[in-house]
This record gives sequence, C-alpha cells and structure tokens, in this order.
Amino acid sequence: MSTTKNEDPDAFAHSHAYLSVRRFVRNNTPFLIAPWTAVKRLAWSIRYPTAASRFARIHETNYWANGESLSGEGSTMEATQHVREALEDFIREKQIPSMLDVPCGDFNWMRHVKMDIPYIGGDIVEAIALRNQANYGNERRKFQMIDLTKSKLPQCGLVFTRDCLNHLSIPDIQRAIANIKSSGADYIGVTQFPAQTVNKSQESGFTYRELNFRLAPFNWSEPVAIHDEKLHPGKHIAFWKTSDLPSAT
Repeated sequence: MSTTKNEDPDAFAHSHAYLSVRRFVRNNTPFLIAPWTAVKRLAWSIRYPTAASRFARIHETNYWANGESLSGEGSTMEATQHVREALEDFIREKQIPSMLDVPCGDFNWMRHVKMDIPYIGGDIVEAIALRNQANYGNERRKFQMIDLTKSKLPQCGLVFTRDCLNHLSIPDIQRAIANIKSSGADYIGVTQFPAQTVNKSQESGFTYRELNFRLAPFNWSEPVAIHDEKLHPGKHIAFWKTSDLPSAT
C-alpha cells in the first residue's frame, strides 16, 4: 500500500509549524541545537544505515526544504554564481578535456556552466542519476550511479567534488581520494575552508562540516587555484593536481 503525504513520518519536518519552531529555537535557544542534532543524527543512522539510503531520503523528502533545488541552498543559482565562473575559468585555463562531477545532485546549477567538453555526472543515489539522464543526458553529457569511495571511476581530466567530501567520514574521504587518484584524473576540485583550524571526524551522511585540506590528516600542499564563493563566509572552491596529493596514511 502506498504511503500518503500525511502518513509520511518526515512530512512534519517540512511543515510550516516545524520550520517556525526550528527558526525560533535557532534564534532564541541555541543551546538546544547541539543535543537535538545529536538525537536526530542517531535516529537517522538507525533508520538509514548507509550513505546512499540517507541521501536518497534527503532527496525524496526535500529534507533541506529549499524551493529551488533538492540538493539544498548551496546548489541554488545565487549560491553558485562565483563557483560557475571559477569552474569555467579553470576548465579553459587548464584545457580540461573532460569532467566527472560527483555528486551531481539534481543538476540544478551545473547545467548552466558554459563548457564544451564531455561531462559525466555521478550520484550515490541511483534514482537521481537515472532522472538526470532522462532529463538532461545526451551524447556528451552522461549520468550514472557512482559511490566516490568504491565505484570504478571513469578517467576524466577533472573530478569535481564540491560539497561532497564535507559529508563524509575521514576514512571515507581518504578512500574517495585514493579512488580518484587511481582513476587517472589530472585534477580534483573540492570545497575548501582555509580558515578552519581543525578537521573534525563524523559519520558519512547528511551532516555537513567545514574542512581545511591543508591540515591533518590530509596535509595537502597549496592548491593550484582557489576561489572565494563569497556568499558563504569562508567557503572556497579549490583545485589541486592529483599528483601533488600525498598518499593516505
């Protein structure tokens, strides 16, 4: 039997009442945010034990409650204005021959990037990849299910991972980087927070945290290019040559 919207256990989380209460808590009782977040993480880890199942649920329910993109406020046209410009410049200046974009999400903003190269969009949620292929796929633009930590990656000049690694555990990040390096990619693009002083550990899932890849346990060198996203304080898109990245320890 199908589940109606009213029977959906996550429906309340997107109601006007819930969003109003959440806004009130954030503005007036911020000390409640940490324990509530911990409880919510535990509930999600039990109900959705894998990263794929968690992100599938996020997209199914519009968990981030954004009216423009199911991938959240960081994937709106406004939030990605400077990212689009930086990516276009990098592709042109480095003469990137092809690109793998993981996660491609709902392809809300990437489809507006001006690039005349083969593009592969990958997502850990197969339904998203299939939907994108049906809506946006063509001879030079393909979509497929990809788990960056373990899927065999197609060889591309650039692997673009904006906002991906920030959701992963440290071990999963290390696995993803090793996988990207072994794919033969020349460059990697990541979300970088240069002012971040500590890289915190967490489970792979819906929680997003700021990372500085210049610090332990990554210890990467200076990026070959870095651009301030401007809208989100401290958030940058940065590019490294994969041959410059140290091996995971």
